[in-house]
Amino acid sequence: MIRAFCILMVSLFANSIIAQKQLSPQKELCTNLRLDYRNETFVIGLDNPLNIVYPQEAIITKEDIRAVFKHYKTKKKRDLEVFENNGHLFIRPDSLGFVTLIVNTIDGIKEKKIRTKTITAVGKLSQYRANHTGKIHSGEFRIQMGIIASIEGYDINARCAISRYDIIRLNKANSAERTTNQGEKFDKNSQKLITKADSGDLYIFRNILYKCPGDENEKRLDDMIFEIK
Repeated sequence: MIRAFCILMVSLFANSIIAQKQLSPQKELCTNLRLDYRNETFVIGLDNPLNIVYPQEAIITKEDIRAVFKHYKTKKKRDLEVFENNGHLFIRPDSLGFVTLIVNTIDGIKEKKIRTKTITAVGKLSQYRANHTGKIHSGEFRIQMGIIASIEGYDINARCAISRYDIIRLNKANSAERTTNQGEKFDKNSQKLITKADSGDLYIFRNILYKCPGDENEKRLDDMIFEIK
């Protein structure tokens, strides 16, 4: 009887230990550490706010945070600067990978891993973009300066770098002229083609290649087609 009781107690004790391990929070999950910003991603090349919340009276300061970046390809790690501006904390990653926030809290060190992402731009000819359905007056079209890769949705006025694009002019007689432009602004050959704009012409801008901060390879904007009024 005594032996059976001892076996039962040992079994209950073992089950209790297992249950405690299962209920114990794992530090790497950081369930109480939250980063409320853009679906928990950092945008490359921008100042990303650090909004860190933890259940403690003391405010988490810059001195409590260390940011470690790990490159997605090389796997190399390095520290990133956490800086303050007007009472708010920011971080500015410059490559694709993951940032691990290491935060000193009242309960010890807590960590959270956040991935970085590149910026996606929108192609524009002045105010006109790829899905423009109306016609552009010939006089307005002739004074255009070039194609830009505009950054939208981040509360900033900025653009990415365009490397090149093709321009095709199709006139009313279905005769085509084309040229390849290097860079954002129209070069001399492109300007000559643009100033020929006349009613009924179609201008096609295609193979528009660009790079944003953090991009290792060029990306392509949507082709743009404009009809001249």
